[in-house]
Amino acid sequence: MSHSQAIHRFVEFINSADAAIGSEVSHESVGFHVPFDSKPLEGLSGYLEMLGMMRAAFPDIQSSVE
Repeated sequence: MSHSQAIHRFVEFINSADAAIGSEVSHESVGFHVPFDSKPLEGLSGYLEMLGMMRAAFPDIQSSVE
């Protein structure tokens, strides 16, 4: 997968929150820092949790690559 394809696939994951796509474009060792916790959210489950919070606040949000 090229870098461009990987970015487009990642944006597809962000827009869909599809765990199958997420497993293709993320790694379990990644950490996501959030303002409400001193510990990062970790791995795919952490990113899905973060996406859930984002969708709760902005249910119609969509990302794109230009």
